[in-house]
Amino acid sequence: MLNNRGGVCYELNGLFHHLLQELGYEAHLMAGTVFVAANQTWALENAHLLMKVSLKTQDYLVDFGFGGSCPRVPVPINGEAVVDRDGNYRVTKDETETYYYLQKDSGEGWEILYRFSTALTAWDLEQIHPYCVATETAPETSFTKGYFLSRVTEDGRITLLGNTLITVKGNDKFKEKLENPQIEEAARRYFELIIKLN
Repeated sequence: MLNNRGGVCYELNGLFHHLLQELGYEAHLMAGTVFVAANQTWALENAHLLMKVSLKTQDYLVDFGFGGSCPRVPVPINGEAVVDRDGNYRVTKDETETYYYLQKDSGEGWEILYRFSTALTAWDLEQIHPYCVATETAPETSFTKGYFLSRVTEDGRITLLGNTLITVKGNDKFKEKLENPQIEEAARRYFELIIKLN
C-alpha cells in the first residue's frame, strides 16, 4: 500500500480476500503454521493467514503474504505441482489427512513451507487480529528485529532480510551480507524506500 510499504500476511491476504469476494469468487481465509527450517520446528500455531479459493470442482491455495517463498500462482490442493518463476510448488496431504503442506522444490527435494487444515475455513479478520498485533509488535518476532522487504522481479524475487540481501533467479538463490550503508542503498535501489541506520 502506502509509501511503497506492503504489509504482513494478514493485511495482504486480508485485502486480496476482500477483492476476490467482491469479484464473486468463493474465497475463505485460513490459518497456517510456518515451518522454521533453520531449527526444524514449527512457529506459532495458526499464525499465518492464507486463502482457499474454490473454482468449479477444484480448491486452490492462494497466498500473497509469505514473503520470499510465496507462490505467485494458485496452487491446487491436490498434490499437483505448479511452475512459478522462482520454482515449483505443490500442496500435499499427510498420511492421517489432518494437515496439508505447502512445499517448494529446492532442487534437492521438496521442502515444507507451512501446514494448514482445510477444516479451518471459518477464520475472519476479527479472529486473526490478535495474531496480527502480536506478529507486528512482539519483541520475539522476526518482524520487529530488522527489515523484511521482498518483491517479485521478472525472473524471481529479491528480499532484504535484516542485513542479508537475497536474490532468487529461477532455482538459483544468492545471499549477500550487507553493512549499514549497503542496507540503506539496497532499500533505496530495490524497494524505493529511504531508511536511515545509525
